[in-house]
Amino acid sequence: MFALHAESVNSNASQTSKSFPSRRSFPEDVYTTAVQSPSIVFSDPVLKSGSAVTTGLGVPLALGGGFALTYTIDAGKKFAVRCFQRDSSHLETRYEKISAVIAKQTSGYFVGFEYQKDGILVDGQRYPIVKMEWAQGDTLGSFLEKNFGSASAIDKLRADFFTMEQNLRRAGIAHGDLQNGNVVISNGLKLIDYDGLFVPGLPIGKGFETGQKHFQHPKRSAADFGPEMDRFSYIVIDLSLQALASRPQLFDEYSNGQNIIFSASDYADPSSSKVFSALRAFPDLKQAAENLSNICSSAFRDIPTLEDFLVGKNIPKAAIKVTSTTASRKVVHEYIGAYDVIDASNYNAALSQVGNRVELIGKVLDVKEGRTRGRKPYIFVNFSDWRGNAVKLSIWSEGLKILRETPSAAWVGQYISVTGLIDPPFKKSTYSHVGITITEATQIKRISSEEALWRLGRATRTASNGGSEGRLTGNDAILSQLSPNRTSLRGSKGTSHKPTAASTTRSAQANAKILQQIGAGSSTRSSPTFPSTSKTSYGRAAPRQSSAGKYSPQQQPEKQSGTLTPILFLAFIIIVIWFANS
Repeated sequence: MFALHAESVNSNASQTSKSFPSRRSFPEDVYTTAVQSPSIVFSDPVLKSGSAVTTGLGVPLALGGGFALTYTIDAGKKFAVRCFQRDSSHLETRYEKISAVIAKQTSGYFVGFEYQKDGILVDGQRYPIVKMEWAQGDTLGSFLEKNFGSASAIDKLRADFFTMEQNLRRAGIAHGDLQNGNVVISNGLKLIDYDGLFVPGLPIGKGFETGQKHFQHPKRSAADFGPEMDRFSYIVIDLSLQALASRPQLFDEYSNGQNIIFSASDYADPSSSKVFSALRAFPDLKQAAENLSNICSSAFRDIPTLEDFLVGKNIPKAAIKVTSTTASRKVVHEYIGAYDVIDASNYNAALSQVGNRVELIGKVLDVKEGRTRGRKPYIFVNFSDWRGNAVKLSIWSEGLKILRETPSAAWVGQYISVTGLIDPPFKKSTYSHVGITITEATQIKRISSEEALWRLGRATRTASNGGSEGRLTGNDAILSQLSPNRTSLRGSKGTSHKPTAASTTRSAQANAKILQQIGAGSSTRSSPTFPSTSKTSYGRAAPRQSSAGKYSPQQQPEKQSGTLTPILFLAFIIIVIWFANS
């Protein structure tokens, strides 16, 4: 099932074998054209009998991007076929070693795959592919979109990740790119995309990718390739799920479709990160947030295991920063996206990224609804006049079914962020369109104009004591902080982060289960046990403190009585505004 497969093909003078196409001379549309004729281009007999899953335009749908493109081939049974865009002479050797190790795994975390050296015929030459079994279920991103409000589902997911981390760490295996799109949830966890996988026998320190940034340490490099490279990802996933289990509102406020709640910008500067600030306000999450902050500012080699992180062991010390008073009040942020950020109004910029996964940022010009020849509904979201060279989103009937919010005329004039693979241009005599096909709800997020300009690098964002929303400074910033119903960047009304006794207790109980599993040394995946333990961790609710001048987030300052209260309050506001503008 997992054995390496490099079948011999009918040799022909015009069909030579080549390790990889050149990325520059081998864009996505060449592969897309080829897979429309599976009986001709594939050497695998099963793939020959299949057909490519297509868009509403009848064009094969490509997923992935960057290192490889993934097409879905339906041959009575679905397969994912990965076609490589980048040169890598050691790929065959890598997959041979990966296949040998995975074949011995009984954990169920991997799907069957075959590396086929001469798998596809393109322009008279044969190129390698990887044929993978289709992983049924929701990706991590889609699962969270559907279940972030279910504490029991999130708790189980967290426990499953912990068990997977233990099992793979014992086996010396690391995935290298744990993220929303590479984990599938269906009666447990399945990992897909093995291009960056480390298994025993591969050379340590010789990687060629560093993973999706929202799940990776800011200092990770290709030289960190090895059995410990997933440590940071597991810690981020665990803490994110712990927070969501008792405070699901965090997902709507901080998820951007490509993360859970943390992003690369947060790791780059935890001291001014809004999400770090929010977690520090919760007694049961405060120490964990501080520990993750310390890890972000430390060397990659100092990242502890998830097990050590959960018990507060081997946490690197906080880096000491010396800044001026002015600098500490106002810190300039730079947006760090998971992928290259492209202005959706710039056709040429989008065209240059065909075959790449990017983040499009743009203002919606119009939303066009229609039906295909088969009477299936579709929607095009245009960022400029469709009658010329334009960038657009294509949402076919399958995509419309999974969206939480269907684009409509109300979107016109609004900014949106879209992540996905830039499709090959669709050309007619008078116009040419490039864009992204929407296949998951997590791909589209509505954002504010301030957020859009910041992500495009056309505006700066300032922060004070944990960050602000957008470019607000001075009086506007103060008033936005005083308002009890501030509006989040995603357009929804802000939810109070005041912890409750119930949420704190819930979080402590869920964390205790994970800690009990550590104590039990569980190595089984199917039915982890949680014996009682008396271990103390930061996952338990912190006691309230009432030292002079301080109170915990659960405590409220005593109300002042007397007729001078409104006057004093007004004087306080005036002083604060004066200080902010000084």
